[in-house]
Amino acid sequence: IYIYNTIRALSEKIMSTETGVSPVNLEKISRGSETEKTDKSLTGIHIEKTSYNNILLLGATGFLGIHILDYLLNLTNSGIFCIVRGETLIRAKDRLRKLLSYYFPGRYADMPENRVFVLKGDITEKNFGLSDNKHQHIVKNIDAVIHTAALVKYYADYSEFERVNVSGTRNITEFAFANNLPLFYVSTMGLATHYLTAQKQNFTFLENDLYNSEAYEHNLYIKSKYEAEKLINQFITQGLQAAVFRVGNLTGRYSDGHFQINIQENHFYNVLRTILSIGAVSGNVLDTEFDLTPVDLCSKAIVETAFTKDCLGRNFHIYNHNTISVDRLLNLLDSVNIHIKSLKKDEFQALIRELSMKGSVNLGGIANDLDDEYQLDFGGSVNVDSRFSVGYLKKLGFYWPVIDEEYIQKLIKYMKTVKFIV
Repeated sequence: IYIYNTIRALSEKIMSTETGVSPVNLEKISRGSETEKTDKSLTGIHIEKTSYNNILLLGATGFLGIHILDYLLNLTNSGIFCIVRGETLIRAKDRLRKLLSYYFPGRYADMPENRVFVLKGDITEKNFGLSDNKHQHIVKNIDAVIHTAALVKYYADYSEFERVNVSGTRNITEFAFANNLPLFYVSTMGLATHYLTAQKQNFTFLENDLYNSEAYEHNLYIKSKYEAEKLINQFITQGLQAAVFRVGNLTGRYSDGHFQINIQENHFYNVLRTILSIGAVSGNVLDTEFDLTPVDLCSKAIVETAFTKDCLGRNFHIYNHNTISVDRLLNLLDSVNIHIKSLKKDEFQALIRELSMKGSVNLGGIANDLDDEYQLDFGGSVNVDSRFSVGYLKKLGFYWPVIDEEYIQKLIKYMKTVKFIV
């Protein structure tokens, strides 16, 4: 819709004879020399921890950003400067304060202003929209930058993604480079896109790998994150010290299942809600594997890694490598008394058609995951090699959990608490 954004263009596209995924000329771009050999092994790497006095945190009001803020406050001694949008400084502070209260009720009765320094600004503006004095103040005081700010919607006009995810990242990267500050950038595992499986078979996606832009044109959000990573790589060749964290499918906290305030905008949760509503999946997706990456553990992994000297100049795959199949998820749901059927092709097709006609169930959550025959399609599998990331985290004493019944119960309980499901 965003590419063919007129009625005529949509009509011509629909009436065209083109089917399937058009082949493109894919080219792998690996950063650094002999990436395939060096990043599969931790031989010779002695991880040395470090600390930062003051950190500039971008995206503190986001789901991941606010959990990184919480982790920094509770498990480090760092001061945190947060640039927050708002009409006034008071409103910017109030916005962050309310979100802290929402995600961590009772923990922050008063925002710890001796540790958290809120600045009203916008990463898309020159000098982040700060006055010269405030801009110089952060230049003099901070010694690291954590960049989690992003427009994370999967559907929008590309100009919106470009303004925040690309131009905003350029502003932040130029700031870090000009002031010789280490930059820790949060990217996405979406760059290991399922689209690649339709183009090239038997390949492995490593931590430092990217493909040329044509591989990411199908999803505008992922395209913008690709452009941002490419930009950071260019600055790295000029001397920027940076680490990139590609994050997976963020889910509710491992501790209590608490999810983002705008749960209705999350694709995975909408898919799950629809499946729970219709009580069925198509049998062809039972073997599909996906990750559930609890946000609190993800923030811990990022901060623990960032606070090591050896992480700079590297990319990390930060997602729960103990993936789960749809079949396993159904078994876990069954154990908590939620029963989802696996239907044959014709049965599921008939169910979807019937529900579409009745309009009694909102099928919007899976509308983009149905193929031409009304079967679920979550994309092909991508061979992702993350042994370096897993090994690095193990050296820090960090291990991803196996998804079990207890965690699924927490997710479902939270979804019911906020009336996202009944």
